[in-house]
Amino acid sequence: FFKSREAYYGQQRETHKKHVDDKMALITRAEAMKESTDWKNTPIKYKQLQEEWKKTGPVPKKIGDKLWERFRGAADAFFQNKTKHFAEQDASYKANTEAREAFINEQKAVVLPQELLEAKNVIAEQQKKWSELPYAARTDKDRLEKEWKAVQDAMIVQLKERGGDETTLQRMRIDQLKGSDKGREQLQRERMNINDKIKRLTGDINTLETNLGFFGKSKGALALVADYQEKVDKARAEIDRLKAQLKQIPRE
Repeated sequence: FFKSREAYYGQQRETHKKHVDDKMALITRAEAMKESTDWKNTPIKYKQLQEEWKKTGPVPKKIGDKLWERFRGAADAFFQNKTKHFAEQDASYKANTEAREAFINEQKAVVLPQELLEAKNVIAEQQKKWSELPYAARTDKDRLEKEWKAVQDAMIVQLKERGGDETTLQRMRIDQLKGSDKGREQLQRERMNINDKIKRLTGDINTLETNLGFFGKSKGALALVADYQEKVDKARAEIDRLKAQLKQIPRE
C-alpha cells in the first residue's frame, strides 16, 4: 500500500514539476517582452502566450498563484508602458493639433483667384502646407481630417465656378503627394482603402440583389423592391466614382 501511494505521489510530483516548468518557460518569454516598444505586435504575442498558458497543466494553488502573478505582472508592465507612451505622445501632439486647427481656420476664409491657373496654384500650396504640418494627436486625427475635407470641398465649389472640377483637384493633390516618401505611402493606403470600399459595396449589392429575389408582387413588396433597387443603383454609382478615383492613383 505504502509503495503504491509513494509511487502515486511521486508521479504527481513529476507531473506538477513538468507543469511548473511549462509555466516558467512562458513566464520567461513574457518577461523578455515586457520592455518591448513594438506596440503593434507585442500585444498579439502576449495574447498568444495567454492562450498557451491556458493549455498548461494544473499545479498546487499556492505555487500556481505565484506563477500567474509573475506572468501577469510581465504583461501588465508592458501594457502600462504602452499606455504611458501614447499618453505622452498625445500630449506632445497637442501643439501640432493646435497648428492644424489654426491652418484650417485660415484656409476657410480663402477666396480663390478668378483665373483658373492661379486658383489651382493656391490649392496646390494649401495641399503642400497641410501635408507638411506635423502629426496631430490620434484622438484628434479623424476630426481634423473631416474639417480639412470640408475646406477642400469648399475649394472644389470655388474651382468649379472658375471652370475646374473635382477631377482636377484630385489630380493636383496626387501630384503633390507623389513628391515625398510619406505622400507616396499615403497614396498607397488610399488605394487599399478604396479597393476595400469597392469590395464592401460589391458585397452589399450582391446581398441586396439576393434579397430582391425574395419579394413578391404585392403593393407593399413593390415599394420594398423600389427602395432596394435605389440602394443598388446608389452603390453602383459609388463604385464607378471610386474606380475613377482609383485610376488616378499610381500603383507605386
